[in-house]
Amino acid sequence: LLVKSDDEFSALAYSLNNLANSLADKIKETSMEKRKLELILEQMDNAVMLIDTAGFIQTLNRRALDIFPINTAALSNLHSIEILGSAYFEKALRDTLRKNVPGTIDLKLKIREIPKNFRVFLSPISEVYSNIPKYVLCVFYDVTALMSIYDKQVEFVANASHELRTPLTSIRGFAETIEDVAEQPELVTKFSKTIQEEALRMQRLVFDLLQLAKLDSLEYRHSIALADTNIQKLLPDICEEMSRQAREKNITLEYFAEPSLREIYTNYDWLKQALVNLAENAIKYTLPGGKVILGVKADGQNVKFTVKDNGPGMPDSDLKKIFERFYRLDSARNRSTGGTGLGLSIVRFIVQLLGANIKVESQIDVGTTFTIIIPQQNPEK
Repeated sequence: LLVKSDDEFSALAYSLNNLANSLADKIKETSMEKRKLELILEQMDNAVMLIDTAGFIQTLNRRALDIFPINTAALSNLHSIEILGSAYFEKALRDTLRKNVPGTIDLKLKIREIPKNFRVFLSPISEVYSNIPKYVLCVFYDVTALMSIYDKQVEFVANASHELRTPLTSIRGFAETIEDVAEQPELVTKFSKTIQEEALRMQRLVFDLLQLAKLDSLEYRHSIALADTNIQKLLPDICEEMSRQAREKNITLEYFAEPSLREIYTNYDWLKQALVNLAENAIKYTLPGGKVILGVKADGQNVKFTVKDNGPGMPDSDLKKIFERFYRLDSARNRSTGGTGLGLSIVRFIVQLLGANIKVESQIDVGTTFTIIIPQQNPEK
């Protein structure tokens, strides 16, 4: 409405027009800001809830619906205790409202029978022109994977410390004892041999730890080159290197390979390391007079490397755990053979590095077979 006149009504009309235009702009601006906030809320990777003083959920985003078991039909009258079932969270809500200051808590929940860890940010929200909080804004950061990594790191450090402490204690003890038996050559020789064996065991552990650290590094893993590789001498070389260990235990070490199988897409050094670890493991736990057989054959588009022994075998309950760091079926037996509990973990890392798969089959008192399955050619070709 435009009124052009010199009287006072025209001035009033002009002011009303300006006010109406300004109000329309403000409404449009507010609507755009509201839409922007809605888009941000919906696209967030974290679950967000707005909870009132009575504990009822007033607003939540799409991510919250994905994470928590929420019945969308009952959104209008949904209490937080029904969804989270945590007295600790309810107490944190009350504390936030009472203190009227933001806070953060760590929350452990079981959602659909799966344990989850959240870091929850809570912020009190007051209405306009009021200092009394009416709502609490809760942002749930899912840190389950991070906590899992942290727990594994703590466990790894504890295990590594324990494994290093044992040989160090032995070395120190026997070194101190040698001083007291300096005039008894046979005991000095015996204790010196024990010190050497423990030092070698510690050296093997440190070497394996360094290998795992190297394989854990993404930068290093990206630097590993895969190429068409001649594998004709791979198994003969491994058997030659392991022959002395096999003879010392009276183990028969054999290999077979398809003569026509010459090249595969892999990294020679790391594949050899994986097979050496498996062969060494088989020799350690096969009884004297037993047999270890290495093999390679083509199977369709893949190549299968096998390391088979007729040792004591493993129960099914242990097969899924043997690739974990420091996992041992029998700690005493492993230490007596000089094992570090890291060999199979290194094998798993190498197999992943080569874009391959590994499986294990075992029967008690029959033996164990490890199979590494590698694509014969570059999968990207």
